[in-house]
Amino acid sequence: MLPAAILALLALGLGAAGAQPLPRPESLRRPGQGLWPKPSPLPPFSPPLPTQFPRTYELRWFEQPVDHFNLLQPVDPQTRRRRTFKQRLLFHNASYGGAGSPVIFYTGAEGSGVDAIWDHSGWIIEQLAANLSALVVFAEHRFFGASMPFGDAACALYPTFNASCDSSFWPNATRLGLLSEEQALQDFAMVAHGLREELDGGWESPFITVGGSLAGEISTWFRIRYPHLIDMALAASAPILGYPGLSDPDGWYRVVTEAFGSVCD
Repeated sequence: MLPAAILALLALGLGAAGAQPLPRPESLRRPGQGLWPKPSPLPPFSPPLPTQFPRTYELRWFEQPVDHFNLLQPVDPQTRRRRTFKQRLLFHNASYGGAGSPVIFYTGAEGSGVDAIWDHSGWIIEQLAANLSALVVFAEHRFFGASMPFGDAACALYPTFNASCDSSFWPNATRLGLLSEEQALQDFAMVAHGLREELDGGWESPFITVGGSLAGEISTWFRIRYPHLIDMALAASAPILGYPGLSDPDGWYRVVTEAFGSVCD
């Protein structure tokens, strides 16, 4: 006589052979089957672009050393001098009240150029500068826009490598460290010092740096590193504390997760 446990297993197997399969749980149904409607294709969406602010500025150029810190850098073979480049500046003086009035200094950052930043910065000109009777200066970051230390980027590595082309992005060990915030901050310091000497011999004009995102961080660093040149920094959307040791490294992910969970069950 078989043990009772074996008989019980045989009975379960015989019963399962003739039984209908259990229905698939709703949570495991495939999309488009059962209670799940087929997803409809999303219509094409093009986010509206903000209205461009009129380019009511005067274009200027400021000569900068390619390397502010390395006195042993290669010299220009034609002039036998340390190599320099032209940094692009945008000036707007419609509201400027003259010597002693504030100077709003936009510290440019990455992007297609400082002129593209201007296009969406109407508040600085129409509101901030008008209320303060301030001069507005937009300074371009080196290696972006038209401020190229070694020529136009158009002749870089794409589509084919061209060693005879003097591009700002040609791979060369002697150019390491030239695209750095230390170099860019020194560029901005040279411009600010020159402006004070030109416009405000008594150094009485308050200099206010402004910027958003990375440009806001640069504005903050500019004020910290050169407090004798800059009186105030206005940083918008700038993660100035978003660095190891200064903030929670998982904070951004946690906030995004909480925000997603608050609207999705």
